[in-house]
Amino acid sequence: MLNKDLDWDLIKHKLLEHNHYVASDIFSDAMADKIENCLKSRVPWQIACRQGSKNVELTQQQVRSWTQEQNVAFQQTLMQQAREGYQFFYNRYPMIDAYLKGWDPDLFLHQVTEFLNGEDFLKFAHHITGDTAIRKSEPHAACYIPGNFLKLHDDNSAGDFDRRYALVFNFSRKWVSDWGGLLQLVTNNEVVETVVPSFNSVSILRLPQPHQVSYVAPFATEQRLTITTWLRAD
Repeated sequence: MLNKDLDWDLIKHKLLEHNHYVASDIFSDAMADKIENCLKSRVPWQIACRQGSKNVELTQQQVRSWTQEQNVAFQQTLMQQAREGYQFFYNRYPMIDAYLKGWDPDLFLHQVTEFLNGEDFLKFAHHITGDTAIRKSEPHAACYIPGNFLKLHDDNSAGDFDRRYALVFNFSRKWVSDWGGLLQLVTNNEVVETVVPSFNSVSILRLPQPHQVSYVAPFATEQRLTITTWLRAD
């Protein structure tokens, strides 16, 4: 699936220098097109957010069944938590859960999950990071539309998880910077780097790294499509 012309040594060198690097043309053209098509037209997205200290995922069917009053109450609660602390709000597909539980058996994303946990990709991960303790990938797909966001966080490991790196694969062809939806790296409340999603690129972050996805503007006309995977050593 990976582009056979990738310069693995260059990516490794840049990561050693900066702990973050954006690589272009990460997948072969055919694979990038196939993943994009799957994300745009085949994925049964769930709505993801925080409720208190818990991550919550709601089906589209659940949300469509709400009354106007329920919708208003949900938005008010969502924004109240965003004002007071950590919050996110976007469309998500939990690739590991879906794969293990046999959801949507014909979905191409299952093959992507297998690839990201296969020998070829883990060999690539070991080379570019220099971390041979990495054992597996934990991917999920995301679709951001107007009103979606991801507040500041650092992907720090929790419980028994040992996340070493985050890779954000981008599949939006025509994203415009003033639409928002920008990956922003933050140090001491200062944005030190901003990444505009570019089709078939990957942002590689050494963890922990404070970052956020900025609010998607109401006038954005495309979807911000990504697959994020954490490289884990547990």
